[in-house]
Amino acid sequence: MGNSWQAGLSEVIDNKLSLYDVSEFLLKLKNKGVSQYEVSNWLQQKRHEVLSEDTEDWILEILDIVFGYCQNQYRVW
Repeated sequence: MGNSWQAGLSEVIDNKLSLYDVSEFLLKLKNKGVSQYEVSNWLQQKRHEVLSEDTEDWILEILDIVFGYCQNQYRVW
């Protein structure tokens, strides 16, 4: 998949999609062979690059879904 999934995930962050849409996007990544570790590692790096507290909070929300700290309907891995 190269860097295409990272670009897609950047769009998810920038557009602040619904939690449902975030989990659907993450499920597509999982189905394409992107691991939970790869996604969480990339998000944690991205988190340290942002200047906005709101964006950091949103990345943390997405990380909660990645790690399964969310409602069952949003669980991916």
